[in-house]
Amino acid sequence: MIILAHSGTPEIIFQVRNFDVPLMVLISGISFSITSKRNYSYGTYILKRIKRLVFPTWTFLAFYFLYLSQTSEGLPELEDIIHSFTLQGGIGYVWIIRVFLLVSISFPFLKYLNDKIDKDFYFLIILISLLYSFEIIRLLTVNNNSTTHILSDIFLYIIPYSIIGFLGIRIISLSSVTTLKYGFVLLIIFLTMAIYYYHQNNDFIQTQVYKYPPGIYYTSYALFVSLFLWFFVNIFGDRFYNNRIIKKLLFLSKNTMWIYLWHIPFVSIIQTNFIVKSFSLFFIASFLMCLQYYIIKKICEKDFLSDKTKKNLRVIFTG
Repeated sequence: MIILAHSGTPEIIFQVRNFDVPLMVLISGISFSITSKRNYSYGTYILKRIKRLVFPTWTFLAFYFLYLSQTSEGLPELEDIIHSFTLQGGIGYVWIIRVFLLVSISFPFLKYLNDKIDKDFYFLIILISLLYSFEIIRLLTVNNNSTTHILSDIFLYIIPYSIIGFLGIRIISLSSVTTLKYGFVLLIIFLTMAIYYYHQNNDFIQTQVYKYPPGIYYTSYALFVSLFLWFFVNIFGDRFYNNRIIKKLLFLSKNTMWIYLWHIPFVSIIQTNFIVKSFSLFFIASFLMCLQYYIIKKICEKDFLSDKTKKNLRVIFTG
């Protein structure tokens, strides 16, 4: 869905798929909830997140800028290079890595809070209250010239995406019926706001307008779609999967970081209709990821490397 968004997609399709980033954060919360029972310290956990998110991004950027320096396009401005490595923007595309890193910092605290909430109904009330509370904060700060850089670039993103991750931590313990109820509540919120914005503007307003930072209009749409997908996968998923498909999906899912990174250079290179471009970006990025995986696998078979070095190479370059 994210690659599709970078392919010049028509507005209606762009809107339909505009649940991708929250879905990834939701999945991150699910993943953390599953793996949080592992016995290591908070500091070790953060270091693991940095290795998994930041180091691959820095490695990719280093090679990408080296490549650009040898082409007619040349290097971007120094400020853009610095902002790329600090995950503030720069060449674009890497801001989401900052979001994932910041949100992951909050996960242990959110897991602790989730464990204290017994009733699913109470959790839903807290979730909706948090979303509306942030909406108030967003309205008060988003167009405020006195808003600091730290507030606008960090807290206005870490709060809403942490709320989404909070739901991801909870979702694996929800029944299918409860998941569906949560989805309908979020759908009602989205439709109510869509109707309100329509009357204000005499036109449907895309949720993308409220993505930076994410407002409740954007978030409610993304979450209701994500929850319905989660519901249908849990109910019907086993009918469509076999072991061979599952193994391929697991391999791709473990290496989505590099699929995402490898698609970046080709966004501006491939110029064609959005269908061909999106499939081309995905398959080229997937091919390069597989090639990279094979090379790292072969390197790690060599005896001259220490086990620690092999482990770090796998963490940075593979799933």
